[in-house]
Amino acid sequence: MRIRSRMACLVALCLFITSGLLGSSPAAAQGIMAQGVMGEGTEGRDWIDGPAPDPIEPGNYDIEIREHVKIPMRDGVLLDAVLYIPDLPTAGACIAVADGYGWSFDDRDRRFAEERGYAVANVSYRGIDESEGEAGLYDHFGPDGYDMVEWMAAQPWCDGNVGMFGSSLPGIPLWLIAKEQPPSLKAIAPDVACADCYDYLWYPGGMLPGPGRESRARHEYVAAIQHRDYDDWWRAQTVAPEGLAQIAASGLPVLVSGGWEDYITPGNIQAFTEFTAAGGDARLLIAPGAHSSARTSVIGAFHHARHMDLFFDHFLRGEENAWSDGTYRGDAVIWINGPDRYRYEQTWPIPDARAARLHLRAASSGSIESLNDGSLIAAPPAPDEASVSYDHFPQTGPFLPAMRESSGGLPELNVAPYEAATLTWTTGALEVPTEVTGKIVFDFWASATAEDTDFVLMVSDVAPDGTATYVTSGFLNAARHPDRSNPRQLRAGEVRAYTLEAQPTAYVFQEGHRIRFSLAGGAEGTPDQGTPQGPGKSPNFANVTIYQDAQHPSAITIPIVGTARLPTEGGTEYR
Repeated sequence: MRIRSRMACLVALCLFITSGLLGSSPAAAQGIMAQGVMGEGTEGRDWIDGPAPDPIEPGNYDIEIREHVKIPMRDGVLLDAVLYIPDLPTAGACIAVADGYGWSFDDRDRRFAEERGYAVANVSYRGIDESEGEAGLYDHFGPDGYDMVEWMAAQPWCDGNVGMFGSSLPGIPLWLIAKEQPPSLKAIAPDVACADCYDYLWYPGGMLPGPGRESRARHEYVAAIQHRDYDDWWRAQTVAPEGLAQIAASGLPVLVSGGWEDYITPGNIQAFTEFTAAGGDARLLIAPGAHSSARTSVIGAFHHARHMDLFFDHFLRGEENAWSDGTYRGDAVIWINGPDRYRYEQTWPIPDARAARLHLRAASSGSIESLNDGSLIAAPPAPDEASVSYDHFPQTGPFLPAMRESSGGLPELNVAPYEAATLTWTTGALEVPTEVTGKIVFDFWASATAEDTDFVLMVSDVAPDGTATYVTSGFLNAARHPDRSNPRQLRAGEVRAYTLEAQPTAYVFQEGHRIRFSLAGGAEGTPDQGTPQGPGKSPNFANVTIYQDAQHPSAITIPIVGTARLPTEGGTEYR
């Protein structure tokens, strides 16, 4: 069983303090971090033994703080900024923060200036605090970001090399600004951000915005809700794969970071995947926890801030350091839940992951008294395999607790009682510890009585005593599959094929445990989640049928790392 985000981050923080102050050996660090059992066949992979002593001695620069500096945009609008300018003998490299919250990273801005000697500008976007113009949802983020970068590069205290960092809302503009390709922008570090925020933040899988989005600033939600489909307005507010390819071709280096339990990080991981597939220069850092996990965690050998120091020192100042000397033994540093350790991987998705394809079958798994209690078996279904169905009610569901929360991440509860009210398919007991790392994909056939409905998939880890732990989930709106721009209403009785991708994970299911997939028509938060993040609820009643016969072979594809084989009849399909 994994240690949840808060415990994992606490362990990591203690390790960082211990190794940095007391000089603990890597072997001792490894002993502390090894909380669980690795997946079979992964023992020889490039596991990180523990935090190394911090190789960077922080400076102590005197800084000048200039508040309410006005930066002109191309249309005459003035944006309000606070500057942190270190006392240097000559002009130096600079860092900009494009802030939709308004001066929200004072402590981090000061650290870059005081300890690292970078001039820093935190710029409030239009309509925020004392900036002119009208606030919107990502409105002008790209062009205004271009103008602020070039303004900064032209100042006498800047040598023309500008980098950018930001988390969450201040991280989202980085992809949009990079698409504009300002010539002075030399590196970006988006943390818990998304390049395509339509699909990964506002309309998950094409479903409606949930309570976490409804609670946003009025100008954000009002703008988003006016554009239900992925239209030209959204195309201007997001960076599509072709835009990421253009950024990759420019040679701009990118540091992508986030946490497995965060609700925006899946969009950042997808951006990394598409960016590097196009030949982009990027490194991926994924911590164990929720929305603030990366920027508060020791990730691999260094604290997140030190990863950024190394990144910017190399690409803005030309220094040779751990970023370029082979310390990083791959382009991905990821936390594996279960053994609770970091590992280097060459890239993401992991190239040697094996795709195990399991079919939905009507045979009972004997693990839960759900609406159907189906099984996951490699052997294809029979021509007369029975279909299964459920009713979804807008007010009462049933709903799966598949939401995430900013500070708590995934809910810490036994999800089996929720699963019992839904359709489930469960594997047999695992014979060996099995690592599932990557994106689980659900290909299925369904019909519904409504003109539109939603699908919510939950993946859980079922212990021998029957308790189930939420591992990951995925969302899909039926009418907007596969085209978010041109929805196609359902017709009663019409059977359609769907593909639902779960949010990526890195998780070891222990020996004797089972993997379960639950399907419902909606999701909701749990009582202890203050502002649950995820999709909203469908307003439609629907009777939904899932087909699992030979003509409609619904199946789950699971990415297995290592040599483990799933306990299924007929031999597992791997590809």
